[in-house]
Amino acid sequence: MRLFRSRALTTGTVVTALNFFVLLGVIFFVMLYLQNVRGCTPVEAGVRTLPLSLASLIASPLGAALTGRFRARLTMPLGMLLQSAACFGMLTWRTDSSYATMWPPFVALGLGVGMVPAASSDAIVGNAPVRDGGVAGGLQATSLQIGGALGTSVLISVISARVGATLGTELTGAGVPSALAGQLGGATDAVSMGVAPVADGMPARLAAAVAEGSGRAFLDGVHSAAVLTGVLCLGGAALAAAGIRRGAAAEPR
Repeated sequence: MRLFRSRALTTGTVVTALNFFVLLGVIFFVMLYLQNVRGCTPVEAGVRTLPLSLASLIASPLGAALTGRFRARLTMPLGMLLQSAACFGMLTWRTDSSYATMWPPFVALGLGVGMVPAASSDAIVGNAPVRDGGVAGGLQATSLQIGGALGTSVLISVISARVGATLGTELTGAGVPSALAGQLGGATDAVSMGVAPVADGMPARLAAAVAEGSGRAFLDGVHSAAVLTGVLCLGGAALAAAGIRRGAAAEPR
């Protein structure tokens, strides 16, 4: 616990956890959106998220180079700001959005996520005594695992809560009779995963209305999750800028 006496190390640990909170949490609901709302196969969904992966590959060496030259005080806030922009960009998504509205947030998210690890390593391992280098590396690995686990669980809880609050309204707004909308209100868990509660034998027009209303309710939840992650990323950027001193570098001790 003595390692946390270093403000830079503590900041790097928190930002590392937040970085993977956003990455894994956002990827989770993005895949639900692409497959269950937009009807993509798993392969098609993977292809559509390639800009995220490619941007991350580019950002990793770029982030290392920037960290080597300007230290983590620049790279870490920049990465978090890019992720915040990606999350707020997802607020434009609708049930029928074109791919042109999807790939820019994917690119921004990939660039942001790719820049942070090198900076966090500099902040965490670089500010630990040499004898504790292994412990500091383990701390970084643990923080990203915790952040990723919390990302999926917290964001799906946010989506589920929002779906439960808006499902009935969105169903009736899409043309579903009020009585049936009330009965379908118990399908919150399914709709929270982007699955429309369309029953076998349901008339085509009614099935389309249920699918549309369910998709809107799911996106209500996605937008709430996106706002939460965007705000957290802004907080992470501010924390990184304040927690890493100007000119702070890894000094062997």
